[in-house]
Amino acid sequence: MRKISRHLFGSVFLAFSLLGEQLAAAEAFVNHLLSPESQTLMASIAGTIPANPKAPVPDKLKAVLPGLPVPNVYNVDWLEVNKHYSDWQDTWAREIQAH
Repeated sequence: MRKISRHLFGSVFLAFSLLGEQLAAAEAFVNHLLSPESQTLMASIAGTIPANPKAPVPDKLKAVLPGLPVPNVYNVDWLEVNKHYSDWQDTWAREIQAH
């Protein structure tokens, strides 16, 4: 039987359907990615805000990135998105991808 493990990575949920050691390795990898050290490193490379609020913003980005937590962030209503996703996907395929 497979175990499904869900993790929050930034604002994206990752789901793993893995067995035993694979699941443990996947969870360790996600935990590493979310560690303050990894988040600071990724922020310095990608110029993004760390997903982990315990991760310090790199010095080179402090002038351009807001401090954490970011105030007044728009939260996506995923129930609303999911309700319209198929229609939006069809529109994309018809109007953008087809040209």
